[in-house]
Amino acid sequence: MDNIRESFASDNVTLEEKKVGSPLDAARSRFTKAAEERKTFSQRLETKAHQVHSDMVSKKERMYSLGRQFMTLLKDTNLPENKGPARKGIEKSILDDLAQFAMEINADEDMEPEDPNKPLPPRRGMGSVTMIMLLFKATLQLRDSNNKLTYHLEKMHRDNLTLHQKLKELESKLSIGSAPNEKEE
Repeated sequence: MDNIRESFASDNVTLEEKKVGSPLDAARSRFTKAAEERKTFSQRLETKAHQVHSDMVSKKERMYSLGRQFMTLLKDTNLPENKGPARKGIEKSILDDLAQFAMEINADEDMEPEDPNKPLPPRRGMGSVTMIMLLFKATLQLRDSNNKLTYHLEKMHRDNLTLHQKLKELESKLSIGSAPNEKEE
């Protein structure tokens, strides 16, 4: 029995000695490592989210600016023969910037699927869609302008017909009033 007590007594000492280097050490625990990995993943995710958000804001501002420049081009009332090389260069530059922007958005890595076998995300091709929407807006603006011109042309035509009829009436009144005077002479 004494041997057993001695073995327990020696075990107590070794247990306390083993606590220092035991697998319960927090630095070597797999749970601590997992928590650290989650923390770094969370930090990377937050950094990526801020980067994507600032990139989206930057792209929206650029698209808004390019869209306004394009719509200003459409509102330009100068005839093509009155535009100089500088004005033509500005127009070409704006159109080139729009095309480049569309290609940048289409080539955006955030829009690409991670697995080529998976279906494409709904945001792929947004550069082309953006340009198409801009063209739709331009088409509607040109339609409205055309409708105004057509309305004013038809109104001028009606006014011209009305004036022509009034002129004929005046001529007939003058010819009736002048006819007796010719007989008297």
